[in-house]
Amino acid sequence: MGYLGVEAAAHILHGEKVPENIDSGCELISNDNVYTEENQKLLFPFSEE
Repeated sequence: MGYLGVEAAAHILHGEKVPENIDSGCELISNDNVYTEENQKLLFPFSEE
């Protein structure tokens, strides 16, 4: 969510239009599923493997 907000702010500062609502998605992550590959990608989208 933070990344999308900063990205939208940068577009606005450059005079570009942004959507009124940005869906960042959601996923329930618990101790039981925190280490699944899919959730690790959600939690750390910019890390290299």
